[in-house]
Amino acid sequence: MKTKITTGTLLLLNVLNMITLATPAQNSPFKNASVGLDSSFGIAGLVNSDFGFDRNDQALAITVQPDGRIVAAGIASIPGNGDDFAIFRYNTNGSPDSSFGSRGAVTTNFFGGNDRATAVVVRSDGTIIAGGDAFNTNTGNTDLALAAYNQDGSVDASFGVDGKVTTDIGLNDLANAIVLQPDGKLILAGSVLDSKLAKDFVLVRYNSDGSLDSGFGIGGEVVTDFFKNSDEVASIVLQSDGSILASGFADVGITGRDFAIARYDSHGNLDTTFGVGGKATVDFFGGIDEAKSIALQPDGRIVLAGSAFNGTTLADFALARFNADGTLDKSFGDQGKTTTDFARNLDEARKLVVLSDGSIIAGGRTFAAGSGFDFALASYNADGKLDRSFGSQGKLTTDFRGGNDQAFGMALDAEGRAILAGGAQVSSQDFAVARYFLNRSQRLDHNEKP
Repeated sequence: MKTKITTGTLLLLNVLNMITLATPAQNSPFKNASVGLDSSFGIAGLVNSDFGFDRNDQALAITVQPDGRIVAAGIASIPGNGDDFAIFRYNTNGSPDSSFGSRGAVTTNFFGGNDRATAVVVRSDGTIIAGGDAFNTNTGNTDLALAAYNQDGSVDASFGVDGKVTTDIGLNDLANAIVLQPDGKLILAGSVLDSKLAKDFVLVRYNSDGSLDSGFGIGGEVVTDFFKNSDEVASIVLQSDGSILASGFADVGITGRDFAIARYDSHGNLDTTFGVGGKATVDFFGGIDEAKSIALQPDGRIVLAGSAFNGTTLADFALARFNADGTLDKSFGDQGKTTTDFARNLDEARKLVVLSDGSIIAGGRTFAAGSGFDFALASYNADGKLDRSFGSQGKLTTDFRGGNDQAFGMALDAEGRAILAGGAQVSSQDFAVARYFLNRSQRLDHNEKP
């Protein structure tokens, strides 16, 4: 195992930002006063942003700064570089923040190969950390990667070398999630390809300067296998006692992939009081199930969201809830699980949030005949049942311009509005961001008429 802190310079592009919109196809947004696009954001609630080359750009994560500005992270396809880390910062109304990078945008290249920013956090001093992975053209493998930016989008030179860090663990390392600890340390999580060409959970913890934290796992790294098949972390969260919960999927063999979750103590050791030996899995219909997001309830229960393959309706939004000890919470949905079908096709929840009243919002994508993939939201009561007062019988879809639109990240702002980020097909794939009211009072506060 080795860690490389790479050199390089931050590439600031002359970015053409486009905010474009065809009339969104949304399930009765203004007929139902409880939910709908926020028309004060972008154009009718939607924003598209292009990085200037009319190529494929896609937001994979989003967060909201304390001042309300919105940071989206993902990939931008750059001629000669392949895909690069891409960050776009928006003002609260969805316009580009011209104080950040070049007209709101920054891209970062690592080794000249394809790089992905899959997660993003903002530190208390306002610096931005993007996590993901980078293809190392020197080794032919993909490494974990981090990049740090000052508030104006310039390189944070105090982090790694020239603001960048990469970590090589196995044959191919992928990162999907990042969490910022209260002490400033960072945990990046995803998967590592082992010598038998199977993926395992991987968590790596870094000090605030980007160096590996030797007090975590072995040299800063923790690798976890479930059933000697392929496993991958998609999301992580910290508990109040410093414990770490990582969720994703585990390949169990006969029944394909299942939701998977593992709990670690603050030093990276599996917590054997959780589940079985620190791990737990959930199967839905005997097919391919993947958890993409994890959230904590105030009472300590744990909610996972993702997709489950149903032989009748193909892939559905899928949620499962665990008790604090890793056992399935049978009071949630149907014996601890619930699924939601949108159009008897390919549906996937990519992110969830738990609201203060215990209700749950899941965001992702659904495949709609005639328009391809669309942004999708579903709302659930605290017991796991669909909130039928939300959107159209608990569900809401948004089409940008008739092409493929997929939401990968979601965050709540200080006013409790949901912000989804992903990609929308315009002439090519652009960063796509949509903001929604989740209840009637939010609409009325913004002078929206039911």
